[in-house]
Amino acid sequence: MDLVKASAWQVFSETFKVNRVQTHLYRMTGEMMVFRDEPGTVLALFIILGFSHRYPSDFGEGGSQEFINTLAKCIKHHGGELFNGNEINRIKVRPGCASAAPTAGSDRYVARQALIAGIARLNLDCFIDNLNSVMLADAPPARASDFGIFLSSYALNQPVVPRYPKDLQRIQINQCVSGK
Repeated sequence: MDLVKASAWQVFSETFKVNRVQTHLYRMTGEMMVFRDEPGTVLALFIILGFSHRYPSDFGEGGSQEFINTLAKCIKHHGGELFNGNEINRIKVRPGCASAAPTAGSDRYVARQALIAGIARLNLDCFIDNLNSVMLADAPPARASDFGIFLSSYALNQPVVPRYPKDLQRIQINQCVSGK
């Protein structure tokens, strides 16, 4: 139980004396979007180590745009519709579920099964009427992640050719920025 309460930094700095190993484990802990010094973060380290060995990363054929294209095809195949370029200004809720999304213009999108929105917790009441008061009270103090991610997407004329050995070409590239 003491190990479960420990920070990732405490465990890997006490266990491994080689700086390169500590740096590698520090990076892996960051993949779970937690700061290495927080109590209990050793669990994040254990999870990402196990996950990355069970499901190693790879390059997707066609790049990140092909992932988006395939996801869009999947949504359409299952009867969903995709909309972009329309500013949603409210989420309409009927008992128990989000049901419609009127736009800043005159359009109104009605959900048959699900309505998915990425709304910052501090702005929930700006988009959704009649929120449960307990849920609304709990939202602002919810702790944000210690890290943020920047995504860079590039439209290239040809596929990226890595400059390292073929057996090492199974990587992810992430840049994590500490919130502290």
